[in-house]
Amino acid sequence: MEINRKYSHLLSPVKMNSLLLKNRIIATPTRDPDLRAKGGAAVVMIGSIAVDCDKSFWKKESVYPFAKYEREKQKAYINQIHYYGSKAFAQMFHAGMFCDVPEGDFAWGPSDTYLEKEHRVIKALDEEEMQVICDAYARTAKEAKDFGYDGLFMHFAHGWLASSFLSPHYNKRTDEYGGSIENRARFPLRILKAVREAVGPAFPIDMRVNDNDRLEYDDTIEFNDVIEFCKMAEEYVDAIQLSCGHDMDRDGNVWMASTNLLPPMINVDYAAELKKHCKKALVYAVGAIQTVDQAEQILAEGKVDLVAMGRELLADPELPNKVIEDRVEDIVPCLRCNYCYHISTNRSNIGCSVNPTIFRPVPQDLMHTDSPKNVVVIGAGPAGLKAAITADQVGHNVTLIEKENEVGGLLRYISKEHYKTEIKRYLDYLKTQLKKSNVKVMLNTKADKELVENLKPDRVIVAIGGELITPRIEGVDGKNVLDCLTAIERPELIGGKVAVIGGGVVGIEVALGLAKEEGKDVTVIEMTDDIASTANMLYKVAINQELRHITDRLHVLTGTKCMKISDTGVEVEKDGEAFTVEADTVITATGIRPKKDEAFTFYGITPYTDTVGDVNAPRIIMEATYEGYAAGNKD
Repeated sequence: MEINRKYSHLLSPVKMNSLLLKNRIIATPTRDPDLRAKGGAAVVMIGSIAVDCDKSFWKKESVYPFAKYEREKQKAYINQIHYYGSKAFAQMFHAGMFCDVPEGDFAWGPSDTYLEKEHRVIKALDEEEMQVICDAYARTAKEAKDFGYDGLFMHFAHGWLASSFLSPHYNKRTDEYGGSIENRARFPLRILKAVREAVGPAFPIDMRVNDNDRLEYDDTIEFNDVIEFCKMAEEYVDAIQLSCGHDMDRDGNVWMASTNLLPPMINVDYAAELKKHCKKALVYAVGAIQTVDQAEQILAEGKVDLVAMGRELLADPELPNKVIEDRVEDIVPCLRCNYCYHISTNRSNIGCSVNPTIFRPVPQDLMHTDSPKNVVVIGAGPAGLKAAITADQVGHNVTLIEKENEVGGLLRYISKEHYKTEIKRYLDYLKTQLKKSNVKVMLNTKADKELVENLKPDRVIVAIGGELITPRIEGVDGKNVLDCLTAIERPELIGGKVAVIGGGVVGIEVALGLAKEEGKDVTVIEMTDDIASTANMLYKVAINQELRHITDRLHVLTGTKCMKISDTGVEVEKDGEAFTVEADTVITATGIRPKKDEAFTFYGITPYTDTVGDVNAPRIIMEATYEGYAAGNKD
């Protein structure tokens, strides 16, 4: 097989010190390293390996990876990665100020301080303690090399120990370790020197640093300082990965793992600038390099030497192989929803919106039936499409019935909103997979029991979704009132001054797009005291960051009841005070109601009937995808 010339830069080999990498794709430390190695990434990183040192671990339950009873797990990771022809790198870090110490104890950092949010005392490291940490790094690095790792990944970003020394916000020292960048870099460089001496000159060392902390304080690290540090670090490292944000500060989290409210490739231009100053180290970026076309372009333009992908390889671990096999249209796109990031839901609902097998105890591979069944799927939203495509891949004879003249369900509308490029990409992916399948599609067809019975199904999957809830407010049927879907599809109907009734995710997203991108004056009216209440925590942080920056055009009224809609606006009541929110256009976004009664009419046709998606309850895409996959992946 020849190299796919369209992606010749992405698929070209490269040397990192003495190590030959088969392509330019680096898999960042996430779950299931074996899948990413099987999928074809050149390097798969294993994290987080806290160095063998006191006050190093970021959670109490952590265990040193090379301790006696942890070694088998590490060796299994390495063997799995090597089995598929990828290289295994160990991500090394020290938690520093964010070490999970017992109550009454202190953590180590660059300066004496107290972290209010964590209720933690921070003690400034002295020379002896710095040496202890350098020795621990050296010892851990040597163990990783001896154990079979192919390289090291030094995590010097996101607020951990080395990062905090580089940051003037955290480093307030007045000795030789504080002040100028030369001084702030002194301890991180000591760590790198110790590690290099421990592993020798030929062993690859990669390093992640922040181009910016992306936190709203005045003394964040300047990019010129980052460049100077990297130039000094080149003596010890072979590659430098640029990231941004902060792991333990939520406002920084949504830059570190950016949401769809931020543009893609947020660190690439910084990497391109750094590359101009580095003489020998490979330079690359991480952060929403979402498509292989983006990756190929920035490599072809010489902006970076490698590309790092994290969430993209959770969405589709087979991404590299699909490029090699010229199946780019089959790559499942990441939505940047951040449900794969455990803190989004406090570990209560971790998963992937587009890959139902990640983080879930379900088979990684599809079934293959020897006895094909007639499967009828009713409704072609995300749950119905996933069910139909999956059942077809299993080997069943599938009929998909959709009442509209095109598939997609609510995705058809959402994909037209601002900030929804990822949703549009996913909808296009689903349409492509449907087109390539053997599914028989019946559009413009309203399913009923008789129609379904005549198709003689062995199984029925009901994915008819829900219907918009119309709020019981006087004047809601007025000419100046639009439901949220109409507002998305017919933006020309929207005036310059807008009131949005409902501050849930859809209402806030519509309002944000109208205010920030269209320049309209928008007021959101929400009855409860919370906005975007069903969004995951990180997305709510990202939304609130956006709201803080456009308060002149977007106003949010929580704890406010709508009393009446008129031609001139909405009469509301807040804290016992009645007033009018002036508006040319009123948009209702008050949720959806599952079509349970209609769904019930399809029961009894066959003993094997499933309901998936919004027909069960209002679903996020992750839940709809999982339910569709589960219903379709049956013998």
